[in-house]
Amino acid sequence: MKKKEQGVYGYRDYFKRKRLFWIGLMACAIGILMIIRFTTANRILNILSIICAVLIAIPLANLATPLAAVWKFKTPDRAFYEKVKPYEEKALILYDMVLTTTTSVIPVDVLAIHPTGIYAYNINPKVNVKASEAELNRTLEAMRLDGNLHIISDWKTFEKRMESLKPASEYEDDGSMDYAAETLKKMSM
Repeated sequence: MKKKEQGVYGYRDYFKRKRLFWIGLMACAIGILMIIRFTTANRILNILSIICAVLIAIPLANLATPLAAVWKFKTPDRAFYEKVKPYEEKALILYDMVLTTTTSVIPVDVLAIHPTGIYAYNINPKVNVKASEAELNRTLEAMRLDGNLHIISDWKTFEKRMESLKPASEYEDDGSMDYAAETLKKMSM
């Protein structure tokens, strides 16, 4: 399994496979410890195996929680990626992001970072766009970035917005686009 960085096409599926591998490994370890516990007559070994199983279960839960939140969102097909690829000339594009706020999980297939703003194509119809936008913008402002993030749930609207953008190279580069990308990666699973 080749390692993929956040923001690269296919990251969501990679994230799931990687988490499933580690969860499976830990579940096997817990199973082995439980078998040891029930097959041995040594009291100290019984207690030790239970303690070890509990200590493994805690990180297992920490691995499983983000996986449960992301499980239903898949990486879009390759044709979608090919449709978005031309926009990489106009903006810094991140793929397969799952932004989290205190109230919602926002699956973003495409995140375009441009000097005029950040445009996110959201695929979850259940997301409260206005509230999520406001919370993400407050977070960006706290990180000393412009609170100019827009969540767009309709592909045609997102496509029109991307078409209307001038290439980012025509604007003065102050490093904020790269900083915004790193900040958004930290806000993502």
